[in-house]
Formats: sequence, C-alpha cells, structure tokens
Amino acid sequence: MSQISHPNILKTYGICYGDEKHPPSILLEYCPTNLKQMIKKFHENEIDNLISEIISGMSYLHSRGIIHRDLKPENILIDSSKHVKICDFGLSTLLNEHTHTHTQGVGTLSYMSPELLNNDVHYTEKVDIYSFGIVVYFILTRGCLPKLSIGDILRGQRIPIPKDMNSFYRNMIERCLSFSPNDRPTFSDLLNELSTSYSNL
Repeated sequence: MSQISHPNILKTYGICYGDEKHPPSILLEYCPTNLKQMIKKFHENEIDNLISEIISGMSYLHSRGIIHRDLKPENILIDSSKHVKICDFGLSTLLNEHTHTHTQGVGTLSYMSPELLNNDVHYTEKVDIYSFGIVVYFILTRGCLPKLSIGDILRGQRIPIPKDMNSFYRNMIERCLSFSPNDRPTFSDLLNELSTSYSNL
C-alpha cells in the first residue's frame, strides 16, 4: 500500500519489522478522528466537499484496481483541517480482469451490498458503490442508518430515503443502492456528475 498516493487516502510511511520485544507495526499518517465521531461537527456548507473527497479517494482506489470492501464512517478518517483520509485496507482486494472470484463474508453488515450479504463470490468493485450510498445516507441524516432488514434487502426492497433530502444526493443514493450492481454508477461517473452540478450552481 506504500505505492498508493492520493490526498484522500491515508498515507503509509513504512513498516517496522519489530524484534523479540516489539511486534511488527505500520507507520501511518496521523488523523485524530473519523467520520462517525465527527458527523455532527460538519457545517452544512462543508458537506459537499466531504462527499466529493470520499468519491475522489475511492475513484483513485478503483483506478488502481483495488476494492476496499469495508467502506464505512469508521474507516473514513478526518484530519485537523476536516479533509478525508480513507483507511483500513485490511479487507481490500485487487481486481483481476481474468477472474471475479473473491473472499466471502467480508465487510460490515450495515454497509454490505446484497451480493456480499448473499455470500456471492463473483462480486465487483460495485460493492464499494453500495457501501458509499449508505455512507452518504449516514452523512445527510447526520448519523442515521436506513431502517431495513437484511432479509428485505436480499428481497430487493428499496431503502426508504427521507423525502426532504437534497434531490441531487437523493438520486445519487438511490442509484448507488440499486439491487443490481450493473445499475450502480462508478465513482468516476459520480465525480463527473459532481463537477457538472457544481458548475451549474
């Protein structure tokens, strides 16, 4: 992961191999808190940039062929200037154009896509898009999660989204949470849509 370099990805500085008295450790960029802890401290005018930075970091990971597989507020660190630093690649996997068979049973239940909940081993990077949709829901509701059971999700029931939510983000969430991975956008798509949206303001 030391070859990964992006403003919104937590930097890895090196590895200490340890000795008889000290276990191996990884030297990481310092970030004092995470999105779950900070969610109520973001002002309304900071939300767009927060979401944009998550998209930017995840778009970079996918461009490098990396699926995170456990995107959630606890793994989105926030630095002292309120910039995003995506972390915890313990469950990440490399995309392979020749095979889409990956490990089952990964991720955190509340943020897991239907295909991961169903223990499908033939999943793609679109599992991260689904998790991102839940993260955006969490951000815009200031810390709430959708009230839908795993059974309902596996049956294809749509997650209810508050009607008073910003229409642009409401549409984004709905598409990210599509039951079929093929119906979900890519992070590159979302970056382009954000750019267009900002230019029309």
